[in-house]
Amino acid sequence: MIGLSYLIPTEITPQIPREQIVAELQIQQQEKPGILFDVLGDREFLNMPFDAIAQNQKYQGNKGVLRGKYTDVLADIMQTNTGNINPQISSEKHDKTLINFGTELIFKLLRKLEVGINPDLEVGKFLTDKSRSQSSEIAGNISQTAGYLEYHQQGTNLMTIGILEEFIPEAMDGWSYTSGVLRDYFDRIMVENTSVNELEIPQITVSNSLNTEITESVYDVIGSYINVAENLGKVTADIHRALASDLENPNFAPEQFTPFYQRSVYQYMRNQTGRILLKLKKHLSGFPQDKQQLAKSVINRQDQIMTHLGSVVERKITAMRTRCHGDYHLENVLFTGKDFVVVNFEGEGVRPLNERRMKRSLLRDIAIMLESFYYAANVALREEIKNGMIRPENLLAMEQWSTFWYSWVSISFLKAYLNNTTSSSFLPKTEEEIQVLLNVYLLEKVVYELDYELTYRPEWVEIPLLRIEQLIP
Repeated sequence: MIGLSYLIPTEITPQIPREQIVAELQIQQQEKPGILFDVLGDREFLNMPFDAIAQNQKYQGNKGVLRGKYTDVLADIMQTNTGNINPQISSEKHDKTLINFGTELIFKLLRKLEVGINPDLEVGKFLTDKSRSQSSEIAGNISQTAGYLEYHQQGTNLMTIGILEEFIPEAMDGWSYTSGVLRDYFDRIMVENTSVNELEIPQITVSNSLNTEITESVYDVIGSYINVAENLGKVTADIHRALASDLENPNFAPEQFTPFYQRSVYQYMRNQTGRILLKLKKHLSGFPQDKQQLAKSVINRQDQIMTHLGSVVERKITAMRTRCHGDYHLENVLFTGKDFVVVNFEGEGVRPLNERRMKRSLLRDIAIMLESFYYAANVALREEIKNGMIRPENLLAMEQWSTFWYSWVSISFLKAYLNNTTSSSFLPKTEEEIQVLLNVYLLEKVVYELDYELTYRPEWVEIPLLRIEQLIP
């Protein structure tokens, strides 16, 4: 079980607009009831997080202390800031609320709380320090940490309440940008009516990424996104080198893969896969006939899936493990038009905090991003079909064009990453070992996506099901 708390900032008042009411309370020794409401609807309260952080304020309560703390980043921003810092809620999700302060700062108010430092704050502060050194290769590629709020409850460790970060204006998340690129790509392919059979579609392997030349014909078809993927591969390599650069900090210092660790990785993946395939089996009756057959085909591959995952224990792995992003997909990178900024280092929110703080192979991030490219291409294709842009007789050809795009974009990304980490000790020493880890982490991610789609988007469940069939033919 995960020890979770859910944060709802509230206040009691005699009067408030009805849409903001959480509950009406009868307060002792008062005639009128008090109204409990979500205080984020109160504009005056929204200033509190910034004021608490900017002034290093402390608020003593009956059960603990709320503390604000700023970093040098905030001091630098305030020295040059000439505009206002009026708060404005920009996004509300189940796990966090985002509040902009002017045009240079954004505050993440965390809703789901666990005891311990949130990895987004811990890793963010670490990389902020690295990015501010004169020789930094990641300056401009992360959203720097400007401050944070922590709650110290009596008798327990701290909890991270919120994180103040540098705001990246006029940036678009990588998923939205890529989705727009793919819409244009499919539209152009339909108009040009070129045969994909005339072009090479490479297997996405370590060897091909290192040795296959990206030809002019590939650039002509896919366009500038090949360069975008290459740049993301380089940025990722720079971030990973920074994460593995501190040999003294016990929370970040790289550690060797050991046979025991390899066994624990396999056992975790095995247990997770067994649980999710059982869940898939229980959902069978709710699927239409075609999806039932696809799901049964995947369920019947359980032994092959387990064998594939078991390759992680069949040889010694010479890699190091260290802190990683943990949820490295296109929605967690921002594209500025020229470069990428990596954000949201909290890891996968469904996993407990102590698990998200574990050291892992950085290749797990790479596998997750490769799968994000695959998902982007397939979701974009589904949208084209849904909107009637692709006729049934053209569907097979367009599926091949989707594979063409995904394959070459992945090759470009992986080539740039590997070329910029060739001397890094955190990678395995051989191509074969790198390939084993990528294969295992990629399958783990797809099985995880199957679980997600079963729970939240059953209409998308065929994407990970088809993907498993590709990976386990």
